[in-house]
Amino acid sequence: MYILKRKTGEGIKISKDITVYVLGISGNEVKLGIDAPKEIPIIRLEILEATANASSAFREEKLKEILKGEDQGA
Repeated sequence: MYILKRKTGEGIKISKDITVYVLGISGNEVKLGIDAPKEIPIIRLEILEATANASSAFREEKLKEILKGEDQGA
């Protein structure tokens, strides 16, 4: 895992098409802005974790649905 410190208004470049900005910090919450092409899925980790806790049949179908856009963006 790569760990960075960023301040409000600063950002990081993930790839040529993806940039993440720190828009604000309030207490223990950070507001992020993600600039990425529409075909790149951006999924909150808790959604993936909830899907992982579902039945394996549902999980496989849901993950395929969520991630199907990744192949189109490559």
